[in-house]
Amino acid sequence: MLDSIYENFSEKSLKQDLAIYGGLLISAIVLLIVILVVEYFVYGKISLNKLMIIFLIILLWSLFNIDYLKKRLRTKGKSE
Repeated sequence: MLDSIYENFSEKSLKQDLAIYGGLLISAIVLLIVILVVEYFVYGKISLNKLMIIFLIILLWSLFNIDYLKKRLRTKGKSE
């Protein structure tokens, strides 16, 4: 699935996408933690609502893309 998305990307574009997904991963984790802490202080409990599921989907998608892009860059570097 990811092969079809990144098949025509240059090495520079792959590195840029890796940086973007890394930033997205960090911001998703930080925002998730902040929202959970605020929810705990406001309501006294933590509940997994729809907003948390969206952050988890973003987190997983970023992880899959980062893993794929690292492997792709490693194989491109070895083949050149």
